[in-house]
Parts: sequence; structure tokens; C-alpha cells
Amino acid sequence: MDIATLIGLVGGIVLVVISMIIAGGVTVIPRYIDPASMMITFGGALMAMIASTSIKNFVGGLKSFTLALKQPEMDMAQMIQKIIELSNVARKEGLLSLEEAAGSIEDDFLKKGILLVVDGTDPELVRAIMETELSCIQDRHSTNIHFWEDFATMGPAWGMIGTLIGLINMLQDMSDPDALGPNMAVALVTTFYGSLLANWLCTPIAQKLKKNDEIEFQHPLYKKVIAEINHIFDQEGEHLTRYFLAHPDEEISRLAVDLVSEKYQLSKIHTKFQTIESEEEKLADLIPRALFELKDAITSLNIKHIREEIKKTAKEKNPERTTQLMSELNGLYALKAALAKQLGERIVSPK
Repeated sequence: MDIATLIGLVGGIVLVVISMIIAGGVTVIPRYIDPASMMITFGGALMAMIASTSIKNFVGGLKSFTLALKQPEMDMAQMIQKIIELSNVARKEGLLSLEEAAGSIEDDFLKKGILLVVDGTDPELVRAIMETELSCIQDRHSTNIHFWEDFATMGPAWGMIGTLIGLINMLQDMSDPDALGPNMAVALVTTFYGSLLANWLCTPIAQKLKKNDEIEFQHPLYKKVIAEINHIFDQEGEHLTRYFLAHPDEEISRLAVDLVSEKYQLSKIHTKFQTIESEEEKLADLIPRALFELKDAITSLNIKHIREEIKKTAKEKNPERTTQLMSELNGLYALKAALAKQLGERIVSPK
């Protein structure tokens, strides 16, 4: 479960309720509860959604709410590693051996492609079937996203309709001044419901589904690689690995290096008699040293400028300014000595 979405939804409504209580106390909560306004806003928005789509898509759109609460599982490196393992199995034991290996694949999309290969389906037909399957998945995701986006537009619209109904009733009963305020409040409650429906629920869910869809199917780098593979498959005499390693696009070249390079391991000989520092441990030492070196460079630059200033004041015969500069220079020499101690350097103090 993606706890961020749950925290956002629950936290949003809790903050609204707390704000109501802070503004007028617990007793004001019933003022924001109006069955007629709920019927117009929520019921009207739901009926408009049913009218704009089929019952199947409507039910599917409501069910897609649970998808926003799930963490998308898309480990591209693990999937590529699995494909490499399957290709090695097919090369050593034949394509039929993939049927048993396919049983351990959790991804339904990949499993379907492997089983098509095992059945001896033509490679071009396999590619066409898989691209069609992928397109259907994307269309289904797009339908759910549009459902919540349209729902977000319906909420404020029906809230405004409820407000207009309330205003009409209020204006028809202008004879009672005491009733104007309560009637106006009831009219505005529908607008409140519509804004809450759109901005608290529908828009966040639509955005979350869109982000999850981009994670699963819209990664620009992998789409770029797939496009390159489709382009190069028809060219004879081209070595795919060499082509991608030397690719002019830096992102594709870096990805190819990561995929074909084996992860290095330090030999036990190096770790048996000494401790190998991790990158984090090295940074803990390098960052303070870099800061000390920067301070030392700035101090040296200031010493140089003050020396030049002392020469000018000596020619101008300004003893007070010379004395002040000498005091500053001694302070800088003391600072440089302290920095040199931290950096492990030796300095020669000026006489």
C-alpha cells in the first residue's frame, strides 16, 4: 500500500474539520451537513458520470480508486535480468524449456510473451500481440485517469447548480430578514461540497493514477531504447551490444554499460587485513577537508591583499593605518596556522 495517498486523503479532511472547529467550535459541524446539498452535488455528479460513460467503465473507474493506494511494482533491472536468464535457458536447453521457467514469472505481461514464444508463434506476430496487449493496458489506465479527471470537473459544476437553487429559494423569501443568512449559508454549502469533491478526492486520485501509469509504461529512456531496437533489427550486420555501448545518446550509452558490466567485488585479500572505507565514510572525511582547504585558500588571498595594502600605506606614511593592517595580518597568520594544523601541513611563520 502507498501510505502517502492515504495520509494525504485522511489528513486533508481532518484539517478541514479541525479548521471548522477552531473557527466556531464543535457545535458548528452540523451547519456543514445538509442532505439536500449532498444529494445535488454528489448525486448529480455521479449521475452525470453515468450518463457520460458506460456502466462497465463507471464501475471500473470507481474500483480504480484502490489502484491509487497501491505502490507500483516496477523493477526494470530485475525484469531485464530475468529476460537475460530466460535467454540463457533457451539457448542451452531450447525454447520448450521456457514453459517450466515461465511458471516462476510474476509479471503477467512477460509471462504471456514467453508462452507465445514457447508455442512457436512467429516473432513478428509475438511482437504485434505484445504491442497490442500493452496498448490495451495503457488504454484501460487512460480510461480510469479520465474518469477521475471528469469527476473532478463535475463536482464544482453541480455544486454551483445547488448554490443557484439555494439562491433562488432565498430571493423568493425576502420578506423574512432573519432567514436570509441561514438560506445563504445552505446555498454556499453545495459549492463547498463541490470544491471538496474535486480538490480533496478526484484530482489527487487522477494525478496519482497518472504518475503510476508513467512509472510503468512511460519511462522515456526505456521507450527510447525500444524504439532504437525496432529501428536496428532490420539492419544486417549490426551488433546490438556494440551499437548501444557507442550510442551518441549519453543516457542510452550509460544504460548499456550498466547492463553489460558485471558488478565488481573486492577480493578477500584486500579486505582480510584492512578495512575498506565505503563511499559514505570517505565523504565524511573529504567534505570537512575540502572546507578547510577552501578557508585556507581564502585566508592566503586575504594575506596577499593586506601585504599589498601595507606597502601602499608605508609609502603614504600613514602609521595608524599600517598598525591596523599589521594587526589584521597577524590575525590571518594565526588563522592560517590553525587551518594548516587541521590539514596536516607545515608552515613557516613570518618573522
